[in-house]
Amino acid sequence: MAGDLAYVTADTAGFQILDISDPANITEVGRYDMPGYCKFNFLDRSGNYVYVGYWLSEDNSRGLLVIDVTDPTSPTLVREFPTSQGRIMDVLVKGNYVYIAEEATAVSMIDISDPADPVTVGCWHTDSLCIDPYGIDVWGDFVYVVNRMCLAYDLKIVDFSEPSNPLWVGNHTSPGFGLGVAVSGSNIYLAEWYGLVVLSQSITTFCGDIDGNGAGPNVADLTYLVDYLFFGGQAPPVLEAANVDGQGGINVADLTYLVDYLFFEGPAPDCAPIE
Repeated sequence: MAGDLAYVTADTAGFQILDISDPANITEVGRYDMPGYCKFNFLDRSGNYVYVGYWLSEDNSRGLLVIDVTDPTSPTLVREFPTSQGRIMDVLVKGNYVYIAEEATAVSMIDISDPADPVTVGCWHTDSLCIDPYGIDVWGDFVYVVNRMCLAYDLKIVDFSEPSNPLWVGNHTSPGFGLGVAVSGSNIYLAEWYGLVVLSQSITTFCGDIDGNGAGPNVADLTYLVDYLFFGGQAPPVLEAANVDGQGGINVADLTYLVDYLFFEGPAPDCAPIE
């Protein structure tokens, strides 16, 4: 969604832009279709572009469509980007990258710095037929992958810090297979066949990500901390993420520590629980 507009995929009915300013009278503003029997799957939006997964039954082709929605009444195809793995089961944009889960095969990381020329920079291939990527979320360098096929390893955590060599670094096993995942700081929310599971992860996963956007530590986190400490700004979404010196509280010492790390080659953040 963006303002009064909702961007939706409607299976074989294509990609649609809907005006939802009056919830009792939703109207179609624009649409993009492909010829033949084409199923539009999942999408995500970034700026003036929407990234849509598709599958064309006639030749079994599948991939990612990059659609310019600057003019909502006339969505325009910018690029059709075929994928070599399975059908796309989820699409997620983070910064200059789009991450896609591909049915029974892989999770790919695609550079969209130039939306007209996407480039695959990383691909994590599932290690057996028992792993079927179905939903993903991204926090920092980690991609969280839910599996809908087996009754084991229904959540996998993959480190994409080196995109050309992604590594499986963790997993969670429970009685039912995963259907969706969302990550916020130390909490992982996992939708499963049997309900919702809330998991806790190590502080090291989000240490220094003070503004909670999944990318940090950086200057934006420093600015957020200054605003919080001196100008009544919002508290960090995960307080422990701002305790970068590991001394048990959030104060000027953490600010000094972060400045030293970002600008003077000081030690990396080493967060600890708030005392």
